[in-house]
Amino acid sequence: MFVTVSAPGFDVGPGVGIGSGLRPQPDVLVQLCRLGLGSHPAALLSRPTPGPWRDFGRRTAVLFAMELGDSYLTSDYRKGLLGGRPTFRPGSPQREPVRLQPAEAVARRYAQDIGGRARLLWNTALRVPVTAHLLGGCAIGTDPATSVADLYHRVHGHPTLHITDGSAVPGNVGVNPALTVTAMAERAFAAWPAADQHDPRLSQHEPYHLLSLSRTSITLCRTRLSPDSAPPAPSP
Repeated sequence: MFVTVSAPGFDVGPGVGIGSGLRPQPDVLVQLCRLGLGSHPAALLSRPTPGPWRDFGRRTAVLFAMELGDSYLTSDYRKGLLGGRPTFRPGSPQREPVRLQPAEAVARRYAQDIGGRARLLWNTALRVPVTAHLLGGCAIGTDPATSVADLYHRVHGHPTLHITDGSAVPGNVGVNPALTVTAMAERAFAAWPAADQHDPRLSQHEPYHLLSLSRTSITLCRTRLSPDSAPPAPSP
């Protein structure tokens, strides 16, 4: 769920895209997102845009709320008069929530503090749930009937084809999954055999078990400076 909070003269300030967050309740995470200058379709126009969209990215804080829970989407590829396109529908009988009241309460408090206004996005009026992190499209697992790749990230039946992006994550992690995706990819690559070496991984027909991966030792070298030596120049 996304909620925008803006106010005349407000400046969300410099920084990374997502740098802070809070939990109004244990299963809901609300993060502060910075869009930055020019982060609006009006910025594509050749001339500065007057009116309410001017400096949209600078004076608008986007609150991105995620709920820790199982959510499912089923995708189809449909052909139409204008060509094919992917479509999505709920993957479970229970509809996904469109609004999260704890997140809306945080947005109202934020708007009160900056003297502005909180606004819900278009999907709320249309009752369309949205997400910024689609996971699990090619999930790993032990059963080819319910997963695409095995627990070493090898596609079932095609052991030389690996999937290590976000689609391999089996389900919703409730937070930004960037570090989870990275950790799973590093784990998969750590099990890869070195060139011309034996593959320590079991075949896809054998039961899975954890590997004992040896770690490469790294020796750190320190350079001693004599009293007459100049210190290294700072990086530009």
